[in-house]
Amino acid sequence: MANPCPRSLSRRQLLQSGAIAAGAAVVGAAGLPSGARAAVAAAPARAPRRVATVGVPAGAPTAVVAAAVRDAAHGATDFSWLRAGDRVLLKVMCNSPNPYPATTHPGSVTEMARLLRARGARVWVGDQSGVQFVHHTRAGTRGSTRANFRNNGLEAAALAGGAEIACFEEAGYDAYFAGEAPAGSHFRGDILLPQIVREVDHIVYLPRVSKHVLAGTTLALKGAVGWLREDSRRELHREGATFLEKCADINGCREIRERLRLVLSVGTQVQTSFGPDEGHVATPEVGLVIASEDPIDHDAVSFAYLMEVSARSTPWRARTFDPYPAFASLINRGFVSWVWGAGEFTAVESYDAPQLDSPWSCPVLARGCQIFGRPSDLVVDNLDDRAPAELLAAIRSRAA
Repeated sequence: MANPCPRSLSRRQLLQSGAIAAGAAVVGAAGLPSGARAAVAAAPARAPRRVATVGVPAGAPTAVVAAAVRDAAHGATDFSWLRAGDRVLLKVMCNSPNPYPATTHPGSVTEMARLLRARGARVWVGDQSGVQFVHHTRAGTRGSTRANFRNNGLEAAALAGGAEIACFEEAGYDAYFAGEAPAGSHFRGDILLPQIVREVDHIVYLPRVSKHVLAGTTLALKGAVGWLREDSRRELHREGATFLEKCADINGCREIRERLRLVLSVGTQVQTSFGPDEGHVATPEVGLVIASEDPIDHDAVSFAYLMEVSARSTPWRARTFDPYPAFASLINRGFVSWVWGAGEFTAVESYDAPQLDSPWSCPVLARGCQIFGRPSDLVVDNLDDRAPAELLAAIRSRAA
């Protein structure tokens, strides 16, 4: 295996590299795949799960954000699934050493850990960073998720909440198991998950609201890539024709799906271009905390919120030079060759990255509907009317 890319390498640098520049001339703009909306329409319908939203004014102090997290969590679930002594894993997005909104909001980590511990739970905060920062192979490890936790503030947030930190690669290369994949999984090989998934009773997702240069957005479903061992991540990216669908397939593994209880995002800041590790950051006058027991309902609302904030707050220059969707497939090809060796460049499958005009044009969310069911409607509750009514109306319209 070739040496992995330098730890400081970012996806933006990949775009600027000679390999990307050389290939850009032969790549056209990608179109909307006709199968995304059809897949949503064909997915089994189910009753919607409540999506709780709480407004947070820009620049609000820590205590206000913490209260919003508590209110959104209680608005989305009654916690009847939790018993004293249960073990809960807060699955965060520690994909890089960069602070929020490139990674999970620290306040959501601290407050959720405190809330769960107050009910008698033992809490872990866990993830494994992206392979451009942490490349964990059988031969050794380059980079450290723990160091990234420290640099982006999530370590301090976890400790402040009384939680323990779980960096998946630290358990060793063999501390993974083959998850029971959902029907119709697009993975050809095993979906290799960390043993801690089977060691906890419950999982809570704490994503953020961000664009993603390869997938379009990175919300709850896309954040599941952090579960994967390095060889499963290689397949995820290398078999690019189903890259987007495989992101959803991870969440459909029985061991994750049976334990997933709550998804909560803090969107006081939103990364509206490039992503996942950097990009234009918008700060809405009133941001949202979004929570639901179902990842599809959550992501549909979070997606629409991202679109609305992006339309209102992204400068023309950031829009113009955002490489998604035109160069997403080519960047993925370059990314694989940087991480796993130059010889991989021609072996990586291409894919059509869609223009994302609604949540239902996203293949990740469409595949998620096949796994979790399509909500017959979206129930978006404005708790205590703290979120602007016109913002929620725009979100509902975009997610219709």
